[in-house]
Amino acid sequence: MGSPAAGKSTVAEALVASGYQRLNRDLAGGSLRGLMPRLSELLADGRDKVVLDNTCPSRGSRNEVIEAAWAHGAGVRCVWLQTSLERAQLNAVERMLAAHNRLLEPDEMRRAARSGDSSAIPPRALFDYQRQLEEPEEEEGFEAVEARPFVPRSTGGGGANSGVVVSHDIAVDDAGPRTPVAERLRHQHAAGVRIGMIAWRPASARAPVDTTPLVESALAFDCGVELRVCTHPAGPPACWCRLPLPGLGVQLRRSLELDDATTVLVGRAAAERTFPGRMGWRFITVDRWLAEPGARQ
Repeated sequence: MGSPAAGKSTVAEALVASGYQRLNRDLAGGSLRGLMPRLSELLADGRDKVVLDNTCPSRGSRNEVIEAAWAHGAGVRCVWLQTSLERAQLNAVERMLAAHNRLLEPDEMRRAARSGDSSAIPPRALFDYQRQLEEPEEEEGFEAVEARPFVPRSTGGGGANSGVVVSHDIAVDDAGPRTPVAERLRHQHAAGVRIGMIAWRPASARAPVDTTPLVESALAFDCGVELRVCTHPAGPPACWCRLPLPGLGVQLRRSLELDDATTVLVGRAAAERTFPGRMGWRFITVDRWLAEPGARQ
């Protein structure tokens, strides 16, 4: 058990390789309760190695599995993946980009989820899991509860390039690129640093956002700036691209082949301060960044 995008499928695949039969509602369709007849069939046939990889946040959802196993004299062991919310968010975004090569829009996520697309996890699903979670205990009927931390398949961003990701709001004013920021970015670009830029320009039903001015202002820096923009409105997060959620960061990491350990985010806003921690990047204020040794060279 564990949150959406906690890594349950990876654990289940390892168990399948060792002889377990896998049951999963995303693959089979329907609900966890709908898997109970198949679980009973397998146990009745003497298949005592069965793995169910589902969220199971509540005692009630877990009890259905325990009761079904007990009816056939089988024991149940719980492997609880204690993946942090921030890591699960990264996993969800990486899974979506791997499947679709882009971040899905909120309405696309809803349609894809209804069709059984396990790569279309909306942000709310992770928050719902955290809110509904009742921590598993052996007294529920488990033979054992194993709390297992998440272990990523790889560390770092996977790229070899140092990066600077700058907030559009501190890089551009009404007259265009701010001179000190532009000079610093051009200097770092000349030194081989990859440059990204992020912006939030919420649209409304009456006023869709024209991102052309944002694109033109990014091009004006003349140092290979890659711009990523979130145009979704304020309110409960329905997209993966609004900071501090990691969608824009993962996109830049992939396209610029960034190394997390040597990438910094330059900004001011509260969301810009908490966002880099999800990525493994370093945050720095624009004033400190401009005052770094060599910044004026």
